[in-house]
Amino acid sequence: MALREIHELIATIARTGEGGVTTEVFYDTLLENCVQATAAMGGAVWYQDADSGFFKTVRELNFPPTLFNDFQSEEAHAGRLAETCRTGEPQSFPYSTTAPDSGDAAHSPDYLLLLCPIPVDEDSKWIVELVLRRAISPAAQQGHLRFLSTVSEIAADYHRHAELRTLRDNEERWQELYRLSIDVHQGLSVDETAYAITNGSRRLLECDRVSVLQRRSGRCRLLSVSGVDQIETRSLSVQRLESLAEAAVATREPVWSIENGDPLPPQIERPLEDYLNEAHMRQLAVIPMFQARESTETDTGPAFAALVVEWKRAQDFDDVARKRSLRVAHVCESALARALMMRALPFSGWLLRRRKTSLATSRRLFKRLVFAAVLITGLTLLGMLPRPFTVSGLGELQPRNEQRIFAVSDGEVDKLHVQHGDDCAVGDLLVTMTNSQLDFDLKQVGGELQTTRTRLTSVRAAYLGIDRSLTQSNQRYEELTAEEQELQEKIDSLNKQYEILLAQKRRLEIRSPLDGRVLTWDAEELLQARPVRQGQALLTVANLNGPWRVELHVSEEDVGYLIAAQEELGTELPVSFLLESDTSVTYSGRLETTSLSTSFDEWDAAGMAVAIVIDDDQAIPLRPGARVRAKIAGGERSLAFVCLHDLYAAVQRWLLF
Repeated sequence: MALREIHELIATIARTGEGGVTTEVFYDTLLENCVQATAAMGGAVWYQDADSGFFKTVRELNFPPTLFNDFQSEEAHAGRLAETCRTGEPQSFPYSTTAPDSGDAAHSPDYLLLLCPIPVDEDSKWIVELVLRRAISPAAQQGHLRFLSTVSEIAADYHRHAELRTLRDNEERWQELYRLSIDVHQGLSVDETAYAITNGSRRLLECDRVSVLQRRSGRCRLLSVSGVDQIETRSLSVQRLESLAEAAVATREPVWSIENGDPLPPQIERPLEDYLNEAHMRQLAVIPMFQARESTETDTGPAFAALVVEWKRAQDFDDVARKRSLRVAHVCESALARALMMRALPFSGWLLRRRKTSLATSRRLFKRLVFAAVLITGLTLLGMLPRPFTVSGLGELQPRNEQRIFAVSDGEVDKLHVQHGDDCAVGDLLVTMTNSQLDFDLKQVGGELQTTRTRLTSVRAAYLGIDRSLTQSNQRYEELTAEEQELQEKIDSLNKQYEILLAQKRRLEIRSPLDGRVLTWDAEELLQARPVRQGQALLTVANLNGPWRVELHVSEEDVGYLIAAQEELGTELPVSFLLESDTSVTYSGRLETTSLSTSFDEWDAAGMAVAIVIDDDQAIPLRPGARVRAKIAGGERSLAFVCLHDLYAAVQRWLLF
């Protein structure tokens, strides 16, 4: 195998060790890469047990089962492992599955064993073993052994880091156990102590639920459950837990319920199954608690309580969890025994309440004195310190020269000559409207006028050819003259009507009243070919290049403060405002006019309309209708008035009216 590939395999093993994986995962990766690097048949990692002295397999990969045919071969292999541990150096051994005295012609070695110790410490003895099918050259053996030495150093680093992590974790656990011990020994009340035990130990044990039960006269009663403030003693799960604790505590030994584990006595098995079916838990431990314990391993007297630890997942329950559960029970049993002993004393409830009251009284008196001093100081500052007072309001930024254009009569929009954002001058045609009734009246009056004029021409031609010397002709002349005069008056009347209709027709051509820009959004969609009624708003035109102002609405509650400020400081009060689209910049202006009557804003809130003139030389992003929040200066008032005037006014409304 190329040197680069070997370096990559070694790097893979090192990265796996640095990742904080379990021992099984690390050694699986180590064996896979070692077998691949040396082309071995398989391999194993051995660990010598300190108590028995036997070598045990930690992990193995394709380890040949024919390597150990009998007890003698196993003993010889163990001797090789022990010799490797004693020398502390990597070694290679030829190994044959055929006994030397068997007379077999094929007595050549079947395997080549490569053994390399892992230098963890003097007490821990670990060995990496690789099994090769046939013998190889001495140079290749030395190369493989150097490779194993490098891998063993990485494994030793992994063990050192794992031990460091274990020590840190144990330190954290001891700190948590120390804090739990302090918490459970602080109080003398049974309820408080039991609550501290269950809720404090749940996180330490990394379980799903912890319960504490008291045993009295052979019966167990539930005192506390983690995460539960009030216990329903009549519930079926509580009754079954108490029955299970009675049966388990009677054995004076911890009861460990392991899924698919060894069977328990029938006196415990039956209530255990009933409770697990009701509580939906997978693993459970019932640990008796004793009053007079001489050490952590021995106890005297009957159990007075029980600690029940439950897990929903089977993988969370292991030997570490057992040890932690026993330690927690040992730490907490003295605190619970002391609290139960205290409750058995006469007048214990009154003594506990008296103790709490005396401690709380002194603390409460000190807190009250500090609070009173702070309150008096605060009220004094509120009444003495002057602060600027402002009247706030909401409004819009609008150009001063703005005009809304309305329909002068009923009709239909025939043509829209401008769009949103178009500039226009005074007299520019904006909208052309049509009125079918007006067009009909114009045609009717025009036709009637034309007919009357024709009739007048005929009458005038008729009386011009009459001989007035005849008596009959004079009578006819007078009749024609009268008819001529009547027709002339009718023509005058029709001309006036026609001029009025023409004026109305011209009024349907709506023109711009000022130089400016069209502000109406999507005017074509809003007006094109739409019928409108007289007085309906059609367009809004404003001069954006002219002066601007802020149209503000001050609520009814603040109108009185604004009027009082104007009487005291003058009508043109300074104003500061900001745009809601950009709250990082504050602009200034002055109060220009205020309305004399009450107005209503878009939410029908009563108040006063106020116009604000914007100071010059300010780079304000001018956009019609932009929302504005403004504050109008109202002079200086006390800090108490500035902070509490709204509350004072509300109290006045609620109490006096």
